[in-house]
Amino acid sequence: MERTARAVFMITLSDIQLLRGGKPLLDGASATIHPGDKVGLVGKNGCGKSSLFALLRHEVTLDAGNCNYPSGWQLAG
Repeated sequence: MERTARAVFMITLSDIQLLRGGKPLLDGASATIHPGDKVGLVGKNGCGKSSLFALLRHEVTLDAGNCNYPSGWQLAG
């Protein structure tokens, strides 16, 4: 499969920033997650884990950066 065609079927976070109450939870974060990847998300309370999932569910918007994944994908919970 061509590299450009594969880009449509993954989650990409590029230099994202999420602020809550003026506090940066995520600042300059980037990641690429391919189909079939297993990903663990760990961190102390209040560091932005739930906010990242809210972003993927379109419940919050980014303060900066880009978040992309195929429009037909759903987040299982």
